[in-house]
Amino acid sequence: MTCLNGPCVLKPEHNLLITMKFVTYTNFSELPPHYDSLFERQKHVSLYLTKYWFENLINTCFTPDDKYRIFAIEDDNSSQVLLMLVAREPASQNGSVYSKWNLKNGSLASLTNFQSGFYAPIVADLSQTDLVAACQCLAHGIATESKSYYFIDLNLMDPQSQLYQVLLDAFKTEGFLPHPYLYKANWYEDLNSPAFSDYLSGRSKSSQNALKNFQRKLRKFTKENNMSVKIMTGDDNLSEILNAYHAIYQMSWKENDFYPNFAEGLLVACARQKSLRFCLVSVENKPVAFEFVAVCGSKATMIRTAYIEAYKKLSVGSIAILTTVEHLINIDQVKSIDFGVDDDAYKKIWVQNRRERWGLTFIRPNGLAGYWVLMKLNLRKLDHRLRRIAKTIIGNKSSH
Repeated sequence: MTCLNGPCVLKPEHNLLITMKFVTYTNFSELPPHYDSLFERQKHVSLYLTKYWFENLINTCFTPDDKYRIFAIEDDNSSQVLLMLVAREPASQNGSVYSKWNLKNGSLASLTNFQSGFYAPIVADLSQTDLVAACQCLAHGIATESKSYYFIDLNLMDPQSQLYQVLLDAFKTEGFLPHPYLYKANWYEDLNSPAFSDYLSGRSKSSQNALKNFQRKLRKFTKENNMSVKIMTGDDNLSEILNAYHAIYQMSWKENDFYPNFAEGLLVACARQKSLRFCLVSVENKPVAFEFVAVCGSKATMIRTAYIEAYKKLSVGSIAILTTVEHLINIDQVKSIDFGVDDDAYKKIWVQNRRERWGLTFIRPNGLAGYWVLMKLNLRKLDHRLRRIAKTIIGNKSSH
């Protein structure tokens, strides 16, 4: 493959029939109409790659200094979009392992934040050969940009995916030094049956006992404490949902969000996209707990749980999750439930699988800025290595 300033011309020996070109956009409004079909597909792939997720993040989390770019690879003959990388600049966003590095112009990062659970370039249905060529074209285009990017951080990716390794190889070919790193853990479960009873019987003994206990509490409190539980979608009750969300969250144990408008903006966006499932638990007609979920195709993503601390003994938070999971399985018939990132202990009650989300950092040591971040990264690696050695030594001494 030979990449030119215009199209990327694919040589005949690759047996490719398409000619690719690298294009960039600075706003979603600039995208040609045919890009919409690729974004529409993401509504059945991952919440974190939908256009409404990205737009809400930009509208509620960006500062005046933040910008975003869409790097795309198109079929030069048909202008069909083959691959999109939606990125932010500068890097070092909140939630990133580099959040304190104060990176400036010349740095790029995945368009993610503290709430994101996954990220990847958005790819059309491509063969292995075409995917490799598209990623090579992307890496070459970014490497030859007039901005001369020296730092790229793509976090929350699936390290087992074909795309992960292909991107690593493509940027390495362009002179970037790759640094793969473990970022976060993600708890989830793929479901084999559209019946909650089968889901329940598939739990461990301890998880079954916990869930059955929540079921007993729901029956008991419904009778004795005038508890009610309902699932809402926001079609005709969005105002009620928002009022309940604010009332509960403000009286919950949770700290104020770093970006206070993000979750509410996402809730509204999900309602408009028909993907919202909002479980509301009330006691004596007072909203006391909620579970906020987004359903994309056959995948459910648990966004947020909150409850008023004074009602903790009634297990209202767990009852909200229980009711939601039962609805997702029996009514929505989802095939997968995702409990987001981080190793919170309660997640093991509800889902049984854990996978890792990794980052890919690329550094081009051209100029002072590139050498500076490379030095910082190497010092960071050394610090982590020394900490592990010290921890091992202390552990060995304490065992004797």
